[in-house]
Amino acid sequence: LLGREEDAADQVAAYVLLHLGGMDARRTVAGVAFMYAQEAKQPSPEMKDFADEHGTPAQRMYNLLCMAYGKDPVLFADVVAKDYLPAERAEGCADEYRLVDFAYSKLIKPYIDTQVRKKRKYKSLLNKD
Repeated sequence: LLGREEDAADQVAAYVLLHLGGMDARRTVAGVAFMYAQEAKQPSPEMKDFADEHGTPAQRMYNLLCMAYGKDPVLFADVVAKDYLPAERAEGCADEYRLVDFAYSKLIKPYIDTQVRKKRKYKSLLNKD
């Protein structure tokens, strides 16, 4: 996770979202990507906006979709089929995901309390019951 701090934060957030599993990951990624897409439709940014520590909303959306497609190209196949993520970018997404997975495994995972994790029961945050 070398590079800009906010890009690294986005990568970790995407990684965690993608590990919600299956349709929870799918729905959450879709919601966040939609938010970025809406933000990207705002009036053209001024030059000073590019000095922000965050990437542009469009960049953040494409990075998230690439991570998702890189982790699970079957679950997120329509992202490329519907051209939400250009096919040219999709070609390298598995590698991009693997880099974040490796960094997470080396830099964060060793500090996760596995006993607490085992005791915790995952309940979908998106179910209405």
